[in-house]
Amino acid sequence: HLIESLSGYLQEWIEAGRIDLAILFDAQAAPGVHLEPILVEDMWLVGGPGALAPDGQEGPLAELARFPFVLTSSAQSHRRLVEGMALSQGLRLQLLAEVDSLAVQLALVREGTAFTILAHSAFHADLAQGRVSAARIVSPTISRHVAMASAAGRSDSRACHAAGALMLQVARELVERQVWRGRAEGAVG
Repeated sequence: HLIESLSGYLQEWIEAGRIDLAILFDAQAAPGVHLEPILVEDMWLVGGPGALAPDGQEGPLAELARFPFVLTSSAQSHRRLVEGMALSQGLRLQLLAEVDSLAVQLALVREGTAFTILAHSAFHADLAQGRVSAARIVSPTISRHVAMASAAGRSDSRACHAAGALMLQVARELVERQVWRGRAEGAVG
């Protein structure tokens, strides 16, 4: 059984024993949960077509205050990471809406309603098709750690080992193809 959800929810479910394996972003150490590092990925400012420079460009963190944003709710680690970095630089972000759906965030960005901040892997297909524009955030960068989490005692089956190995293999392939951009560490390094 496969589930797609935001990292905050997946972390809760793995800690509660509702799921056995998960790919988590900026996971918090928890009793009974083993974390295997995969990579560190940088965040990008994402806007509608032509709103930002072509792929590969960079923009300073200080410029984020001028954009209207749609971001995940504050319960999600991604939002806490982004706002924490902004606050550390004395910036206050203009939040138009909290949306805990990547598909809805990208739809709002594509139509030009708002901007968002995402890892490259979340928008690479839209970027390749010209439906969004993006700039990597620098000075300083905003980065998050990606890890595979497994529930101690529940993930010892052959099926879980096979699923975990497949997840790491797919992660390696995505990193090699630069769909998942970041600095490999741990299991894919």
